[in-house]
Amino acid sequence: MTSGTPTRTAIGPYRITGFLGAGGMGMVWRAEHRDIGRDVAIKRLSESASAGIPLERFRNEARLHGTLNHPRIAQLYDFIEDDGLPCIVMEYVAGPTIEEQLRGGPIPLHTAITILEMVSDAVGYLHQRGIIHRDIKPSNVKLRPDGSPVLLDFGIARAEGDPRLTRTGMIIGSPHTIAPEQFEGKSLDGRADIWALGVLFYEMVTGRPPFTGESIAALASEILHSTPVPPSHRLKLLPARVDSVVSRCMQRDRAARFQNTGELVEALRELRRVTPPTGESPAPTQPGPFSLASLRRRLVPAAIVVGIFSAGLVTMRALTPTPALPKPAHDSTLVVIPNVDAPAQANQLTTRISIVDGSADVFIGGRQVGTTPYVHSAPVGTSVTLTLRRVGFHDETVTFIVSDNQREYTLVMQRDASVPVAPAFLGLIGWFRRRRKMPPAPAAIGGAGVTGERAIITPLRFRAAARTDVGCVRDGNEDAVSVVFVPEGGVVATLCDGMGGHAAGEVASDLAIKTIVEHAAQLDTSAALVSAVDAANRRIRRAMSRDHALQGMGTTCVVLRLQGQSALCAHVGDSRAYLVRDGGIYRLTEDHSHVRDLVRDGALADQDARHHPDKNVILRALGPAEHVEATTFASPLQLRAGDRFLLSSDGLHDLADDQEFLPALAIDDPETACGALITLARDRGAPDNVTVCIVDVQPIHDARVAETRVVEALA
Repeated sequence: MTSGTPTRTAIGPYRITGFLGAGGMGMVWRAEHRDIGRDVAIKRLSESASAGIPLERFRNEARLHGTLNHPRIAQLYDFIEDDGLPCIVMEYVAGPTIEEQLRGGPIPLHTAITILEMVSDAVGYLHQRGIIHRDIKPSNVKLRPDGSPVLLDFGIARAEGDPRLTRTGMIIGSPHTIAPEQFEGKSLDGRADIWALGVLFYEMVTGRPPFTGESIAALASEILHSTPVPPSHRLKLLPARVDSVVSRCMQRDRAARFQNTGELVEALRELRRVTPPTGESPAPTQPGPFSLASLRRRLVPAAIVVGIFSAGLVTMRALTPTPALPKPAHDSTLVVIPNVDAPAQANQLTTRISIVDGSADVFIGGRQVGTTPYVHSAPVGTSVTLTLRRVGFHDETVTFIVSDNQREYTLVMQRDASVPVAPAFLGLIGWFRRRRKMPPAPAAIGGAGVTGERAIITPLRFRAAARTDVGCVRDGNEDAVSVVFVPEGGVVATLCDGMGGHAAGEVASDLAIKTIVEHAAQLDTSAALVSAVDAANRRIRRAMSRDHALQGMGTTCVVLRLQGQSALCAHVGDSRAYLVRDGGIYRLTEDHSHVRDLVRDGALADQDARHHPDKNVILRALGPAEHVEATTFASPLQLRAGDRFLLSSDGLHDLADDQEFLPALAIDDPETACGALITLARDRGAPDNVTVCIVDVQPIHDARVAETRVVEALA
């Protein structure tokens, strides 16, 4: 594993208590002052950005931020250096960002109005001091536990007329929220922030951005030449008055926009006055003190009834229009989504739902609340039922219990092969999503079959090979891999990629491998996989506590368990699992990395991810934190004879696109195929350690019957 992981123990007088994320210029940690106990957030500039314009922007952020004192703006406490790199120490704001909140669906209108009023007030405070924020977006606004917003990130803010932080032709800001005049290269004023506030309001009330181009060029074309779909056309319950406020903010001619935040706030207050909350009488002219909790109490007209269904493997229909989900019996019934307007509580947990190779719409109670990857927040122990829909696939109802033991689910969705697909339409969908088509997915496990077909169970056996290589640059190998054949014909394959520098990284990956091997015979459920990964994390942390030389070590981990007719997988970090089926290769895991977040958010194309300078910044690993969240399949993946699974470290997949693995993976002998993948990496310079593991699924009459054994490959 190359450098760039978020593992830290201290910065200056501050003890690191958690990793918060990575941005365009550096990383952010949560920390506590050793002497006074103040809870802070520390943003440190990355080494790659510590010169030139990025450094000047960072200093600019500190200079501007240090002059501000407003209840809706995070307070700056200090500006220090760490190992020669500048750090901003600021107020830690508990609670989700609006971006995180929106993963659970649109924010109720009156809540969104109040949030935007408060953010607009903060932006007006900036404008009075001649400062343009230039990067107002959902991820830069946090919501405190009482629901009040706080504006963050002044990295690209500047005084009006100050050209120092831009070059001719340079586009600064988040592309989805950039005003037309910036794309046109014009000088900016506060009305550029008015545009961004309109985009923010649009996203809050609809749950989606007004512009969706997949590249900066496409977004520029949309913003300069297209009119977004009015919010009331997105969600029928929204009044047309919302459209007029959004439209006024987002006029291409800035002279036609609200000219200042005061005008916008006045329009928002009038909108609240004339728009009753759903299912209620009109709101009073003077609203009382704001909190999400009190708003929820005012709005809830009835209890929510949640149906409980058994969670099976997610299935889908072929690429023909599917019937709409039934509407609620009464349009006036308010469906309350817990994470939209419930206050943050100690026992509230978020659960993330993703699907393999694509995105699905998420419905609760017949109402769309978002798309995958979808994050749902609810109290521990809550039973949550979601319906997933994707064009061309079966609708599926999924139920889970909110638990700290299982915070992520990855679902494999299934096509309905009995419905014909129009070739032209199929091509259009393939271009629009820029996704590979999944092979026909297996039938559900546990008695549920595919409509119109009989399930034929073929006895299966497994064969495997693994190989690790130090690469062309490094002196030591921090990777580790193991294959364990367990009783009853199953196999457990584990691959780890250590970090922390030479011996420490090797120790971390070795401890993780040994722990998984010790649990191998019991890994028959996703919960068991999560438990084993957690045990490996605890073991690594115990080793660090006993030996100061091991401080800061960690490792990624991907575990694949095949037994009988099904596969389970758990992973932490950016080591990957792939499925090779019917000549195609399909990524089964999603990296826990900064770059993958950029791809998911539409800020980076998938094909550009492995070339990004922050490609090795991972957001999860075994070791750095007391608790680690492993991602698993929500339901077992049913196996087919001929399936081939590949586990790889980033030493391989950082150097090649997935499709480039196929020639090597077409080699029948798994050991030879592993060697071919190692050669592929070495031919491209192999700056990191390279490790691969292949597991084949064969009908029993072809299988190579193997004794129970452990294969460990450590350089």
